[in-house]
Amino acid sequence: EKGISMEHAQEAAKLCGVNIIAQMNAATNGDLTKVKSVVKLEGFVNATEDFRDHPKVLNHASDLLVEVFGAEVGAHSRFAV
Repeated sequence: EKGISMEHAQEAAKLCGVNIIAQMNAATNGDLTKVKSVVKLEGFVNATEDFRDHPKVLNHASDLLVEVFGAEVGAHSRFAV
């Protein structure tokens, strides 16, 4: 088996999302209601050259942002490579 499982990669992406939210929380002095829009999420997945499911990994971070901020604020454009 090469690398890690998809589930592990997705959980790692979700943890990245948690860290992004923590930085937003620090930048807003603990008031996430000051976040008016999540504009874009960029994901760089370290994978073998034959791996093609980069967006599937990033989904967990993306979904977390929408879950925390709601669809109106948390919906965003994104790319995964």
